[in-house]
Amino acid sequence: MFLVICVAAIPTFIGLTYYVLQQRNRLEDISQQNAQRYVELAARNENWLLKSSMETLNAIASTPLIQDGDWKLCYQYFSDLLRQHGNRYTNFGVIGANGNVLCSGISANIGKMPYLGDRPYFNRALSHTGFVVSDSLMGRISDTHTITVATALRNGEGTPHAVLFAALNIAAVSQIKNHTLPSHSDDLTILDRHGTILSTSATDLGTPGQPLKSKDILNFSMLKNTGTKLMRGDDHKDWFVSYAKAGTLDDPEALTVIYRNPASILLSDIQRSFWIGTAVTTLLMLMALFAGWAGTQAILGRNIRKLTEAAKRLRTRQFDTRIGNQVFGQEFTEIANQFDKMAEELGASERQWQVSFQRQQGQNDILRRIAQDGRLDETLISLTRFAEGQIDDTISSILLLSVDGTRVISCIAPT
Repeated sequence: MFLVICVAAIPTFIGLTYYVLQQRNRLEDISQQNAQRYVELAARNENWLLKSSMETLNAIASTPLIQDGDWKLCYQYFSDLLRQHGNRYTNFGVIGANGNVLCSGISANIGKMPYLGDRPYFNRALSHTGFVVSDSLMGRISDTHTITVATALRNGEGTPHAVLFAALNIAAVSQIKNHTLPSHSDDLTILDRHGTILSTSATDLGTPGQPLKSKDILNFSMLKNTGTKLMRGDDHKDWFVSYAKAGTLDDPEALTVIYRNPASILLSDIQRSFWIGTAVTTLLMLMALFAGWAGTQAILGRNIRKLTEAAKRLRTRQFDTRIGNQVFGQEFTEIANQFDKMAEELGASERQWQVSFQRQQGQNDILRRIAQDGRLDETLISLTRFAEGQIDDTISSILLLSVDGTRVISCIAPT
């Protein structure tokens, strides 16, 4: 019976274990989804910064001095803007179609300005409509590490005649300090389109201005706009790596935001939860098995013992005990009642057999005495005892009369 309970419990245990395993996988998926949401939130922050820069350039491009090309007043206008927004921008400027600087917010001495016609963002701005974002670069005018948002200034016919740009402060672009990381062991890195680090809180991926050291992460981040993956780092540790692209509508992949959190901590928590769940499941299953075993022994075991004892008594020809009122359950009670009926019938048959045996024995004794010409009184005594044995609670006697029937010669009454 206990084996039957075990067989019934094993599928339940397997099902519970599978459920715990599914919960473990689900928890891992949720952790990766949370990491992806976080990095997308950080990317939206960069998008907001670039969008605000575009709005600033649109406002500048619509001013009369820019539309009229009054470059002598331009310096004062741009320098005022830098004083107001110096924490976000390192320079505002206009570059002529020939690559020479027409105006800058840093200096009014245009003649000493460096040539910018070889800058990739300059040529892209001339050949594309809308706004473009540069790679990570060292500003030739500001002499600071920066990225630039630029757009072409066009005449009424749509022909570009200059490029308006805003050089962003890298500290404003990265804003790592403004991103509250979920854990102190996590890190956040921002790259330009070619994988150069703009800012990072990681110590093993490189420093700002250098290419990202991890080629695996760099190649992974080039696949599509977003992604999450479990990767082995150069430090031989497993990391959950999530990334998201950021940029303008015309240049949506200008920046890449990468978020890493150590998988060992997360997986150890998941693994611990898995084993705790498995242990609890096992404990509950063992408790259920023990309860089933105890219940079997208390109910089924007791009934079976009672039936076994009754069968043993029948084997020893003890037909006077009954067990119908000593067992539980409809089926066991029915079996016990059948045992009682069988014992009753066997008892009755046993008594009839004994009576028949005694009758035959009495008859044989009387016939033996007659055949051996035994004493008459002894033979008559045996006959009275035989008669008393045929009917319960009977007393018998024999009277011998004279020939004429008037006198009692002898009376035989052994009882």
